[in-house]
Amino acid sequence: MADYRKIMLLLLQGRSYRQVHTLLNCSHRTISKARQVLDEQGFTTQAQLKELSDEDLERCFTDGRRAVSASFVPIDIEAVIKARLGRKKPPLKVLWARYCAPRPLVRSGTINTSGFASS
Repeated sequence: MADYRKIMLLLLQGRSYRQVHTLLNCSHRTISKARQVLDEQGFTTQAQLKELSDEDLERCFTDGRRAVSASFVPIDIEAVIKARLGRKKPPLKVLWARYCAPRPLVRSGTINTSGFASS
């Protein structure tokens, strides 16, 4: 995860996106998000950023993906293995060998002028 506090401090110092990217090796999108939070929260000094706790700073950048769901259901590994092993499909190599094997040409009838096979 990017160090948003450092990014925001550099932006408040007047550094450009390119300079921040070079110094911290973070993406343009990350820098843009930090700039957006600076503008939304009204942070104008470095002292304001240093006073923020880590939890407050994290709340500014929360996008909902880090929340742990209480309804998490663990994976039933035994059921997955049983489902994978229970399949009766031939492997691709076997299918390819069958496809490439020469087959005798079978004609059940002659083709009439209407395009339908006759017996």
